[in-house]
Amino acid sequence: MTDTRADAVDLIDPPSALQRDLSVAGLVSMNAVWTALPGGRTNQVWRVEDESGRRVVKLYAKSGGTPLFRNDPKAEAMVLEAIKGRNLAPEPIFSGDLPSGAVLVYAHQRGSPWRSGLAPVAHLLRSLHDLPLHADLQPMPSASDDARSLMAQT
Repeated sequence: MTDTRADAVDLIDPPSALQRDLSVAGLVSMNAVWTALPGGRTNQVWRVEDESGRRVVKLYAKSGGTPLFRNDPKAEAMVLEAIKGRNLAPEPIFSGDLPSGAVLVYAHQRGSPWRSGLAPVAHLLRSLHDLPLHADLQPMPSASDDARSLMAQT
């Protein structure tokens, strides 16, 4: 069956160095089953399953920033920590720099991507925006949003 979704990407196997680094750190067993997840435009993402359960492993691209969207593993980990336990995002498990690269590991959420119905999304976003800004989180720097910058990126 051919995947015709617009967000389909080339799915690649995890680097053996990443598997080894996560195993040494006690985060993933060497016999874990890795399944590449579609949708990432910049970073590589896998669902990993072993005797400890399911989680998602995100390996950040070394030069993944864009003019509009930062690719900041530390900021993403801080946001997950700040909203942990509020049923707004997956629970963080690990974030850090390993020899194989910057990695974020979080609990796998069962479900499917949002496709329709604005009310649940609006409610979720309202819950998120009602939270106080965590003291360690800095406002996002301004990104170029002029027409030329947008056209160049897209």
